[in-house]
Amino acid sequence: MSVTFAFILNGEPCEATDLSSMYLLFALHGALDKKGTRLGCGEGHCGAFTVTLDGTPVTSCNLPISTLERKNVGTVEGVLDHQLAAALIRNQAGQCG
Repeated sequence: MSVTFAFILNGEPCEATDLSSMYLLFALHGALDKKGTRLGCGEGHCGAFTVTLDGTPVTSCNLPISTLERKNVGTVEGVLDHQLAAALIRNQAGQCG
């Protein structure tokens, strides 16, 4: 039996099917094809895998995708057209938490 979770990813409706036991980071890299969020320590300490959940920064490496039902998730790809992204590029800043 398939289990589907519906949430908002970078302002767009998104559904994740059969990923309920997966952490968000791995779903982002795999099924959702969002590569901007990086794996760092994998324990929630370094911040390289930080996303926003309903506007609050959270670590995606230890966030079960099953907890995202009807929530808003934001990744670095979601800010690419904003002033923050322009400032990061202008200053040659790397994503590092």
